[in-house]
Order: sequence, then structure tokens, then C-alpha cells
Amino acid sequence: MSLAPHSQTPAAIVAPRKGKVIGEAQVWLTGMGLAMALTMAAMLLWVIVSNGMAVFWPKRVIEFSIKEGDKTVLVAGEIVSRLERPSSNPGQAQVEEVQIFTGNKDVYKNSFRFIEASTIVNESQPPKVIEIERLEYGNAIGYPVSLKIRGDDKKIEVIPAEDSRFELELQRLVADANARWDDIRTIEKGKIGANARTI
Repeated sequence: MSLAPHSQTPAAIVAPRKGKVIGEAQVWLTGMGLAMALTMAAMLLWVIVSNGMAVFWPKRVIEFSIKEGDKTVLVAGEIVSRLERPSSNPGQAQVEEVQIFTGNKDVYKNSFRFIEASTIVNESQPPKVIEIERLEYGNAIGYPVSLKIRGDDKKIEVIPAEDSRFELELQRLVADANARWDDIRTIEKGKIGANARTI
């Protein structure tokens, strides 16, 4: 028995269509969102690092000579920001102000002060001004006058700031205070904490 060959039509080859691919817009939107998220994360990291590094490098203390009426007043502090505010004078649009950290909250009742830039006569960095970190009332900024040290015999020795021993004695006292503070924290977190847990 003879069979006639079966003719089969070849499958049609579909050529890819030129133009936009389905989902292409979503891919671009996803990429843009990822880029924005990475950019914001990098900016946030930069803000954290830039502000955190200032802890290890304290700001410089500036001495301002300010004109107040007929007299000149000296104010020392760290520059926090420079800004502009609307002026109360009709002929002046903006007034530049300098915000400084003066410390000494127990004396001034406020740690910050705003100074109009037009009243500043001079700005300098005096080498003798110091900033002291305190546990109460925040930092203190000022000029050292003298050290008063109570000895074992309860007599008080006064060392003027001009004395050559002043800086060495100040460093020694600061080191002793830090050592005592470390001992206090060790007792509070160690011995007292252990007793509290047993109770």
C-alpha cells in the first residue's frame, strides 16, 4: 500500500516588534526609586558623620568686641550659626545676626546669645580663653584667674594663671577628677547594680 506524503505547512516565524517593551517604564521607575533611596541614605550618613566628628574636634572659641552704646563689651563663645532676620527699620530689609554659644548658664541664665553683625567691632581667637566641660549647668567659657588647691593640712594654695605651674596643675586636677568619676561609675554600674540584681 502506498501512502501519499503528508504536506505540512512550516510554522510562521514571528519577528519581534520594534518599539516599547512591556514593563520598560516600570523598570525605569524602579531604578529611579532605588537611586533616590541610595542618595538619601548617603546624605543621611554624611549628616551623621559630619555632626558626629565635631565631638572629637571642638569648635573654636571666638572673642567678640561688641559696641553697646558708648562702651565696648567683650563676649566669648562658639559660633553656632549666622542668619538673617527681617529688620525693624523701614529702610533696611534684612539684619544679619550671629548666634553664639556662651556657656556659663549658671551666670547668664542662658547658654546662647544673638549678636547683630553690625555691632561687632572685632573678632579674635585669644589663646588664654578656655572652655571647661562640667557635669552641671553645661560648659563654662572664660579666662582662667587662679587655681585654689586644698592641701592635706586643709590650707588653700592659690596658683595664679600667670604662674608656670598653672597648666600642669590644671591637667593633674582634671586627670584626678576623671579618675574619680570613672571609679564612681564603676561602683554604680558594678557593685550597686549587682546588689540590686540579687535583691
